[in-house]
Amino acid sequence: MFTFNFLPEEGKGETSAKEEAVGANTPAVEDDEVTHPFVLWKESDLESFLEKRASQEIVYQDIELFPSQEDDSDDDKNSDDDKNSDEDHPLRRVCMEQYEKEIKPGVYEGGLQVWECSLDLIRYFQKERIGLAKGSSALELGCGHALPSCWLLREAIRTHGRTSQEQEQSTTVVFVDYNDYVIEDVTLSNIILNTGHLLPNVKQLAQWIDVGAGDWHDMSSHFEGRRFDCIIAAETTYTPQAAKDTAQLLLRHLTIDAGIGWVASKRYYFGVGGGTDALREAAQTLQGDEYSLQVETASVVDSGAGNIREILKVTCHRRRDSNTGTAK
Repeated sequence: MFTFNFLPEEGKGETSAKEEAVGANTPAVEDDEVTHPFVLWKESDLESFLEKRASQEIVYQDIELFPSQEDDSDDDKNSDDDKNSDEDHPLRRVCMEQYEKEIKPGVYEGGLQVWECSLDLIRYFQKERIGLAKGSSALELGCGHALPSCWLLREAIRTHGRTSQEQEQSTTVVFVDYNDYVIEDVTLSNIILNTGHLLPNVKQLAQWIDVGAGDWHDMSSHFEGRRFDCIIAAETTYTPQAAKDTAQLLLRHLTIDAGIGWVASKRYYFGVGGGTDALREAAQTLQGDEYSLQVETASVVDSGAGNIREILKVTCHRRRDSNTGTAK
């Protein structure tokens, strides 16, 4: 069984009864001083790590996405007789409950926890059959367990092939988190659990993914000029500043016109002031000279017993000249 790389330096942390709002992987973007430089893994290092981790025991738990009802997707309706067992297992996550701890901005940003809005995204992707086109790119901000991106990656591998990708048509999913130990011990473990069995060799996952850790501002500089067809952000709007940071990254890195950002968040985070309205406000405030964000409500989750949650669909467009009505 592998040992977690953040122990014993960090130690076992206990989950406090903190405000439900404080939970996302969102360091500030706009501070010019980079306190935690962003590092993108080299492909050779990623291959070696994937092979090593896959050879070790990973304690995992199946995720019940539809605990109270039947899943409407055809895949889940099929019996074991209809599909190979290697394809039929549910989404899984590495067990980390004993290591969860309180958020400390700039130190630990919540990547050990599974946040409920990330599961909302997976349910929505399944219901609406959201997927990645061949040759497209996706980025999950503050990924942590990265379950929405793991689901998209799994479906992309099943759909687009299980052998080596052609470079010019490669589909790429980029996983980024503030903490490097979260990437190593949580994110990559979940990627292996959910997709490793779909390829002849687990090292081939390095052809499908990139991973990196560090400050969002530095990450944005690292990806200067790079835009993604899909950007995922689950519970990254828990304060007004975090919502602004999320909107800023969407404006900078979402493919113009064709790209879609999926932001899953509580409507309001009590005590800290963030939420979906904060993102909408930030999107309006951050309209640039060339580009602007359009925010739509894709789904509302209201159990009647807790905070209302929403999934927002965000697109980035060229601003139109107020005089001519044409794109600038």
